[in-house]
Amino acid sequence: WKEALSYFFHVDARIISSSHRREMERELLPGSNPWERYPYLIASMDYAKMAEVKPQIIEQNWDVVLVDEAHNVAKPHQSEFKNKVEMDRWDLMRELSRKAQHLVMLTATPHNGYTDTFASLLRMLDVGAVSGTDSDPVIHRDIAKKYVCQRRRSDVEAEMSRAGEKSPFPKRDTK
Repeated sequence: WKEALSYFFHVDARIISSSHRREMERELLPGSNPWERYPYLIASMDYAKMAEVKPQIIEQNWDVVLVDEAHNVAKPHQSEFKNKVEMDRWDLMRELSRKAQHLVMLTATPHNGYTDTFASLLRMLDVGAVSGTDSDPVIHRDIAKKYVCQRRRSDVEAEMSRAGEKSPFPKRDTK
């Protein structure tokens, strides 16, 4: 992401993690928070959800939050509401989505098939695409389709074909 942001958008983003933070703090005034000092930061969700880091992130007002591998921040499916599942990433992202003016979530991983999991991501957009409870959501497709961009293999192949290029995907051999 650091390289892509620099190359495509001329954005000089800093990577922040446990090891990078010590170096960053040398550049800050005592008691300063790197999350308010640096305009562009890249962090893993596992670093960001840490108890000592999460409050510093949540207290900021964010213009844009971009989440790669967004399927990892979806609410895990619960077969029964009483079942306990690990939801630290989802909790962080849900709170962060309320603080962000713009939210971009990316993933190339197919949806796991559980409506409640997919709805948890749509609900973060706060566009009215989901109603009902977290455990029994209703996705309003007419609204959701305005905010979801799905590029399937066939879409990419058709686009490449129109441009006179070959498919970038290998041929499948069922043997």
